[in-house]
Amino acid sequence: PGTISAAGLASLRQAGVNRISIGVQSLEDGLLRTLGRIHNAAQAVDTVLMARQAGFNNINIDLIYGIPGQSLAAWQKTLQGVLELAPEHISAYSLQLEEGTPLEQAVKHGAIEACPEDDDLAMYREVINTLTGNGYSHYEISNFAKPGYECVHNLVYWLNGSYLGLGPGAHSHICGERYANESNLADYCQRIGQAKALPAQREALTKEVQMSETIFLGLRLIKGVNLAGFRERFRVSLEEVYNSQIKKLTSQGLV
Repeated sequence: PGTISAAGLASLRQAGVNRISIGVQSLEDGLLRTLGRIHNAAQAVDTVLMARQAGFNNINIDLIYGIPGQSLAAWQKTLQGVLELAPEHISAYSLQLEEGTPLEQAVKHGAIEACPEDDDLAMYREVINTLTGNGYSHYEISNFAKPGYECVHNLVYWLNGSYLGLGPGAHSHICGERYANESNLADYCQRIGQAKALPAQREALTKEVQMSETIFLGLRLIKGVNLAGFRERFRVSLEEVYNSQIKKLTSQGLV
């Protein structure tokens, strides 16, 4: 919101884009200012409505909870406002204070107080209860979808499949290798002009890395990790590779 117009949305839809994700984050203007967002709540709502008018029938709304100064009541108000917009998909993320950002620095120097962990947990439980009680499936740690609208491209990530990233800074994962395109726009364009390969970085992934990534990404899904799929992919059972970890976690009642 704040960077897209009705004409821009119409152009995207006409070009064949069939799903759009809108970073609403909150419907409280004060919390949006805390996050450093350039849009306000009214603009966020208008953007979703404009996307509908442009012909999008598969809309995701991104939300953030655990914001400094956010109350459970404010979070409930945002959730109810988003439900009125009836998006097909909702992603709700707990705020991560990234090192070096203005918000992290403000918390670090005591200008604002970080959200208490118990409040953050209460907001997470609230979003689960509210959205599952209104027809959304909680299929991944932070993601909720109406039936048939689970995020296909994110499922590829969580299943540790192959994907191709297009554009500056885009990442790809193909045949056991990870690539990262040049992120600087001018350098990216120069590579194109000189017919150079776009990836500026590449990493060959060992079998051990691929197995561990398959596990920790798959555990984000409510369905968990498919044991037969793991064996078929790596020619070894999960129990053989992670026997000690599984025993420890089952003894603690965590898996």
